[in-house]
Amino acid sequence: MRWLAPVVLLGLSQCTRPECTPPGYWIPECRVIAENELAQLKNSDGVEVRFQDPNTSRTGSWEATGLVQLADDGSFLARVAGLGGFRLSVHRNDGPGQVAISIDNVHPDIPPLDGEVERVGLIRRLELSLTESVVEIRGELPGSICAGAYRIAAVADIQTNPLQFGRIIEELHNEEADGVPLLGMLLLGDVAELGTREEMQYVADLMAASPVPIALTAGNHDVYSDRDAVFNEVFGPGNHAFDVCDARVVLVDTGSGYLAASIRGRLNALMKTDRQFLIAGMHHPPFPGRTSSGWTKEDQAQQLVAELAANDGDLLLAGHLHQRLQNDNTPVPQIIVGTAGASQFAVDPDYGFLRMTFEDKKLETCFVSVPAPGSPGGHERKRGPDNCPFTVGAQNGK
Repeated sequence: MRWLAPVVLLGLSQCTRPECTPPGYWIPECRVIAENELAQLKNSDGVEVRFQDPNTSRTGSWEATGLVQLADDGSFLARVAGLGGFRLSVHRNDGPGQVAISIDNVHPDIPPLDGEVERVGLIRRLELSLTESVVEIRGELPGSICAGAYRIAAVADIQTNPLQFGRIIEELHNEEADGVPLLGMLLLGDVAELGTREEMQYVADLMAASPVPIALTAGNHDVYSDRDAVFNEVFGPGNHAFDVCDARVVLVDTGSGYLAASIRGRLNALMKTDRQFLIAGMHHPPFPGRTSSGWTKEDQAQQLVAELAANDGDLLLAGHLHQRLQNDNTPVPQIIVGTAGASQFAVDPDYGFLRMTFEDKKLETCFVSVPAPGSPGGHERKRGPDNCPFTVGAQNGK
């Protein structure tokens, strides 16, 4: 029986090896671990801030629905990952105290939060008295916004042209002025070209001028780092789902060309909803015949589409291809909108964003052009009902 010993020891060594040591953040499962770790943080005084699922009341754990960091002055910085409502819990175990928290990516129409002392753009600054061991912070969109039509924008692929993305941010202010509430924008990967912290922080600074929150997931250019989970450390989770009015939005990180096993196992739970609409967003498009343009495991691409179809999904959004492209000959209509600024190798590049309008159980989509300066097709955007001339499609919700 002595010959069994080395086999058993070898098996134990392989089975007990931690998932991401040494770190390899090009591996999607390592990024899942990182985004969960980054959703909570305890300071040196023993105060802990955790992001929570806004659809529950649990506070014993936390959810990867945002990013928590510490500022240089020791106060907490929290970035909400999704659009619409959010919830945080603040924990203190050694008696009453005070804590300062700045919460970023909050829609301007969300009413004042408990302890709010200042508002700058999408940032709410709070000073909380911790009179109990757990204090909750909850933000919700007012019901009046969800009572009528509302919009969500979507785009992907900034890469080497963040200035063009800045022009798209400026155009969002015009969307806000059109009378239909704009609840936010989805940014579907390739924020950067080389995946550096400097690139991503530059885009984050541009996003500070946005009139509405921006929800992100990662692209292949965002996950080149092996030692650091840079995308997650700047923007938060790449895998997250949220409800905004009567829409469920599910964003998944396909930056490595395949999904983390833990996310594949949760696809059905992430997509299950009683909301009117179900939208999925990712970087690599799972188009039949096009999955080789990014997906390294094509069966996973089709599994994702199948899960979305099984849950009566209304629309699948992607980037990666630097163009706008529609495919309705699929179980769920799919739209590519890789038009945020990345090179299209064209004299007159087709830059802009997808506008989704939700109203009366109908989802209408069209492409809003934001031409580059000097473009042969450049023109002032027309106001009024003809301001979105490129109709992409329309679907009925559940």
